[in-house]
Amino acid sequence: MASAREKTDFADSDDEAQRRFTLWESEDPIPEIPPALLNSADIYDYVRMTGMVFPFDPEPIRGKLKSASYEIDFMGELHLNDDSKKYEKIEVIEGEKYLLPKNSISFLFLRTTFRLPDYLAARFNLRIKHVHAGVLLGTGPLVDPGFAGRLLIPLHNLTSEDYAIKGGEGLIWVEFTKLSENQRWNKSSSRNGEYRRFPEDHRYLPAAKYLEKASVRSVPVPASSSIPAGIRESVESAKKAERSAEDSKNSVAAARNWVVAIAGFGFLTLIGIGFSVYQLIQTANKNIGDATKSISDFSANQSSLERRLDDIEAKLKSPKVQAKAKPVVQSP
Repeated sequence: MASAREKTDFADSDDEAQRRFTLWESEDPIPEIPPALLNSADIYDYVRMTGMVFPFDPEPIRGKLKSASYEIDFMGELHLNDDSKKYEKIEVIEGEKYLLPKNSISFLFLRTTFRLPDYLAARFNLRIKHVHAGVLLGTGPLVDPGFAGRLLIPLHNLTSEDYAIKGGEGLIWVEFTKLSENQRWNKSSSRNGEYRRFPEDHRYLPAAKYLEKASVRSVPVPASSSIPAGIRESVESAKKAERSAEDSKNSVAAARNWVVAIAGFGFLTLIGIGFSVYQLIQTANKNIGDATKSISDFSANQSSLERRLDDIEAKLKSPKVQAKAKPVVQSP
């Protein structure tokens, strides 16, 4: 049975929380609470009696305990993997500001220790403030009954800017659900089917063990987002396309220059040929003109000679010329 101290006080040390967990791990101290999502009063009593959350802040003024969930702070061990795949492990200090790199997956190994009895399970979701800012958490995974240890949670910063968050700031809301009855923790239950407990060797694992199990290379290094690589590939493809476009543009310009040059050369060649033809034509015309003039002069000279011959012939045929030309005949 629970001591008077356990009924009124919360565990003030991790060892005390472990002692209470061991005491109530397989026996339900409040069997009258039915299987359901626990309300704030149920969470309050189970944490106080079983030590299932340590440290735990029940003060209403700080508002960690809501009607059906409890807020866990951004405290613990931060594992960063930035765009350059540079791995860094940082111990978060309350009040200090930390940056989750843009387009990255960061991991926080929570400072809070959970010790879930066999009859309680938990789920958690990111505080809505961070969700609205573009940071996401894997859809609230089930934390199995019997789990004991610290949770390693992934934080996806899907934005194009680094995201600032302070140590001690509220990060996630955790809800707790009570399982259906089983004789293991409720002796009055008529159900006696086999219950499979959480493996003992899976409790209190360090962050490195989780990372090693999840890594394809079996090394304790956080997974990195594929977004930066995709962005780099896209940028490189864009640059290649830009270079190809520029090369094509230069090729087109060069081809255009060659066409212009060839056209210009052809035009000049045509002008040269045309000028040569023009000169030939002019020369031919001049020669034809000269030949025509020579023929005309020759014809004129010929006509003049013909007239002179006609004149000479006419004179020779005249009577005077013939009389003078008649020979003297001497008588014998």
